This record gives sequence, structure tokens and C-alpha cells, in this order.
Amino acid sequence: MIRLSDLIKGEGSPLKDQSGGKKAPEKEKISLKTIENLRKQGLETTAKDKEKYKKDVGILYDEAYHFVDDIFSKCKKNLSFTVDKGSDILTKMIESIKENDELYFKTVYKSDLPDNFISHSANVCIFATKMGIGFKYSDDELIKLGMAALFHDVGVTKIPEEILAKPGKLTESELGLIKKHPGHGHKIISEVLSREYEWLSEIIYQEHEREQGQGYPKGLKGDEIDECAKIIGIVDVYEALTHNRPQRKRILPYNAIRQIIETEKHHFSPKIMKALLSELSIFPLDSFVRLNSNEIGKVVETNKVQPLRPVVKILLNTKGQKLKEEKIIDLIKSPFLYITESIDEIDA
Repeated sequence: MIRLSDLIKGEGSPLKDQSGGKKAPEKEKISLKTIENLRKQGLETTAKDKEKYKKDVGILYDEAYHFVDDIFSKCKKNLSFTVDKGSDILTKMIESIKENDELYFKTVYKSDLPDNFISHSANVCIFATKMGIGFKYSDDELIKLGMAALFHDVGVTKIPEEILAKPGKLTESELGLIKKHPGHGHKIISEVLSREYEWLSEIIYQEHEREQGQGYPKGLKGDEIDECAKIIGIVDVYEALTHNRPQRKRILPYNAIRQIIETEKHHFSPKIMKALLSELSIFPLDSFVRLNSNEIGKVVETNKVQPLRPVVKILLNTKGQKLKEEKIIDLIKSPFLYITESIDEIDA
């Protein structure tokens, strides 16, 4: 039985081979057309609700995107701005995230989103809000967290565009300029907004601080770092890994979690790591997975306590054939079955 504490300790981790040392069977490629057909399969009973959710979250995402885009554009031109509209947008986002996972799914798996600092900010906001809900934050606390997430990168508006968009490895001096963006963000918020938003500038300033003092700009440790900054810090890493960047292509959530466990474990507290694992599903709802039986399925229910063992609706049998009858597998109740990989509808 794999639990969150085991994942963080590295025990029972997805990093370990679950095949018992046997060579995994050669996997057949799955065509994009097949994946698209699978995504349509099994949605008949909830098709209308699904389409409504997708339309609603699309509108809501666009609203958040354009709100941040407008403010970032003004920052580049040294113009004043207000963030009052953000509270209304965040209230709707919080309601949506509490209701279902459509916003989360959109940020993780949709290829039609632009890969820029505006969409990055919107995505981080959605991820951070999910974690805040897991921490049982009040709506007012969630709005503050969401606002800080939306503007955590406002300081990048003062970094030269050619550095931000550089496809190759950054030089030490270029990295040094990028590391100044928390200070730029702190200054922008402090100078443009009233003292009422001093909390916002402080969270933005601390977002790159890390648990044992490995971060910047001040090398703060533990309780010296605001919890909202810690949440935004870890989902900032998660978002960057699961989306394209000029230097590399995105990786799937499953592999992103593996990488964070492996390389970022000491940068964040166990509390923050556990929240990432429980709230931002390793295998998100509606994602495609392959079982060790070589069956292909879709995740229809997640499990916060045992995130590696969701409920899966099988779509293709071991021979790659569509099933004639519905087959649902709760992996918690099926100890000999486990997920071997996520399947990306874009890369499959």
C-alpha cells in the first residue's frame, strides 16, 4: 500500500521499478486518432454537463488571462493599475475549482494554451488555489493566495524579453538578472498599490525562498517564509515542468511529481510536499494511463490518500481492442494491478 508519507520518504515511490526486475513489454504506439476516439467514449451520459463545464472554464480562464495580461502590459510601460477586478475573477475561479476539476484539467492537458508568462501565472493560480482548498483556507484566504499567484511573476516585466525567450542555456549573468524579478515585483506592487497590499508584495518577494535557506533573494528558512509563498513556490515548479519552455518540452504530471520528489524534496516542507501530491493529482481526472496488464484506461476517480491508485475505466484491453462492456477497476482493491505510465494524447 503506497501512501503520501512513503512517496516523500522515497519508499513505494513511482521512482522505483514495480516490475520485479522483469523487462517491461514493448509498448505499442497509440495514434492521436485513437486517443481522440477514446476521449469521446464513455461521455454520453454526462456530455451536456461536460460541455457546459468546459465552456464555463474556458471563459473563466480567458478572463483571468486577459486580466493579468493587461496589468503586465501596463507594468512594462510603467503605467499605474489596480487589481480590484481580480477579487471577482478569483471568487468565480474558487467556486469552479471547488465544484469540479475542469479548470485543473485544462491547465495540465490542453495544448491550445499559449506558453508564456501570462498563462503561467493563470496556471499557477489554479494550482495554488487547489492546494489552498486542501489546506481548508477560507474564501478570503484563497482570494489572497490566488491574487499572489496571479502576480508572482509581475517582476519579469522588467527582464529583457530576449533573455526570457532564449531557447538555449542561460549564462550566469542572465540567470542573475532573472533572479532579480522578485525584487522588481515587490517594488512594482509597493509603488503602484496602496499599503493595503503590502502582504501581496511580501509574498511575491518570498516566492523563490526555500525551506532550508536554498532560495533567494534573502535565503529565508522555515517559518520565516509565508505559507502562501511556499505554496506558490512549489506549484511554480510543477507548472514549469508540465508546460513547454523555450529550453525544453513539457513532461506529464506523473513524471513532474517524480522529478520534484527526486530533486526538490529538501526545498519544501513535508506539509507542502504532501499537499502537492494529494491536491494536484499524479494521475488527474480524465487522464489516460496504461496498466501493467497493458490495458489502457481513463482515470474516473482520484484518491488523495493513495494517489498512485485511482479508479480507472478500461477503454482498451490487453490486445488494444475496445471493450464491448464497461469495465471499472478500483486499483486500491486490485493489489496486483498498477499504473506503469501516463499517456499523453499529444505525444502518443
